[in-house]
Amino acid sequence: MPDRDGRSELRQRRGRADVAARQLIAPQHLTVLVALYRYYFYQHRLEDALLVAESTLAVVGRRLEFPEVWINLREANVGRV
Repeated sequence: MPDRDGRSELRQRRGRADVAARQLIAPQHLTVLVALYRYYFYQHRLEDALLVAESTLAVVGRRLEFPEVWINLREANVGRV
């Protein structure tokens, strides 16, 4: 709910600017990705949140050396972690 003097809108802009700056510095850092996801989710920008979630899964999958196509994931892949 916006404040009478527009402080809520200003906080939202600052929050987005903060997340955007962090994304430029560390675009594949999980904390940054989760913050960006939460920002979009709580703004009810669900399509954007879904894109960030998919990107996050791809980052985690690469780090864990999972197959790019998750259907090819086997118990042996998980056991290596």
